[in-house]
Amino acid sequence: MTMWTTGLLLIDTGSGEEHRTSDRLEYLRAMMLRHQEEREKILTELVVQLIQLGRHREALDELELYLPSFPYQDNPVLHIYAGLICLYLAQPLTPDSPFNVILLRDAQSHFEHAQGVDPDNKVASGFLEKVTEYPIVFSIQSNS
Repeated sequence: MTMWTTGLLLIDTGSGEEHRTSDRLEYLRAMMLRHQEEREKILTELVVQLIQLGRHREALDELELYLPSFPYQDNPVLHIYAGLICLYLAQPLTPDSPFNVILLRDAQSHFEHAQGVDPDNKVASGFLEKVTEYPIVFSIQSNS
């Protein structure tokens, strides 16, 4: 166990849940700057924490900030998280409204990138197969 993971566990022994949540996120962001060699793992933990809090858009924003740069761009797990969050956010808000086409396309792009980095990744290929089943995404591919 590395020092930053121990620190994260120690935060959980403090005051109320809302305060601990804020402290965890602040701590993880600080650790991203201090532990360069662990930043991919720390970013993954930050994204998981945000997802658990229901802050999906913020989690996607964090990923979109880091994914274009090295070493994050070659991390299939981070691309899968980004793709899954895009799929989640693309869902219709009401039963009669459509999927968000832009987010579906972004999800497809993240799954393709993850599969390109790790061709044997079953999660990436499985979700890529599902996302391309949507007729609207297929029509976007045809028009591009």
